[in-house]
Amino acid sequence: KISLPTSDGIILVNKDDILYLQADRSYCFVFLENKQKVLVSKSLKEVQDLLPPQSFFRLHTSYVINLNKLSKYSKEDGGYAVMSDEVPIPIARRRKNEFLELIKFNP
Repeated sequence: KISLPTSDGIILVNKDDILYLQADRSYCFVFLENKQKVLVSKSLKEVQDLLPPQSFFRLHTSYVINLNKLSKYSKEDGGYAVMSDEVPIPIARRRKNEFLELIKFNP
């Protein structure tokens, strides 16, 4: 579990329950599997640093995704990741090759 500071205290969340993070200036939103959206009083980078790098990947300046919750990659509109809740997340051009290497099928 990790502790996330919010405006009214601290919430504890299971790392496995996190779908993705979205930057919001010096704060960030944490989207959870139970459809909860938590505003955290830390930057995206600060929250990302609390998470295991083998499971969480920075796709874009504004987004970090949980690779275990990725359901598909779509080539449309320059490419985006679709999470298990069906939300499309944009992929920055400079991060695309590294992302595709990570998710490449390896029998």
